Amino acid sequence: MGISKDELRAIEAAFAKHDQRTRYARFTPSILAEIPNAELDMAIVDYMTHSIETDRSLDDIPLGIQAFWVTWIVQAEVNNGGFNQFYCNTADRLSVDAIKAFRYFNANAHADLMQQANAKRANEGATPKSMQADATKQSFVDSYAHSSLSPFDTRFEELQDELTELRHQKIRSVPHEFCDD
Repeated sequence: MGISKDELRAIEAAFAKHDQRTRYARFTPSILAEIPNAELDMAIVDYMTHSIETDRSLDDIPLGIQAFWVTWIVQAEVNNGGFNQFYCNTADRLSVDAIKAFRYFNANAHADLMQQANAKRANEGATPKSMQADATKQSFVDSYAHSSLSPFDTRFEELQDELTELRHQKIRSVPHEFCDD
């Protein structure tokens, strides 16, 4: 089996298109209006990446972008390794902000799920100090044995499409909350 030449060309074209995308250092309502929904999330991620690379203070980032960023981090971490990974990689720092950020987007099912996962995490206790100090791949893998968060991962996965739609609805309805001006 393997990949056909046509499939390989399609993959290469997709990577080339991704590499050539417009990256935004600032947003205005008119700029946001021009970005198709299919490209909107990546445009905001690029914006935040640029902001981080230029040491821009989070306080200088528009509120809507801050909320997007927190929900995007939760989504990326949970999709990659579950809530256990989210809590380990963020040292639980975003867990309360995530509830507020989900509510900002009217993603109430996500906020409720986050609140429940936070409560479960609190009952389990944070990642054992020995695993945090060790900071190896093996200690991270071992942390899953101390976690019972996987049912939350499954539920979060079921809510994926709704989150994207809710974020886009909010961005389109109040674009000024995502703009620098």
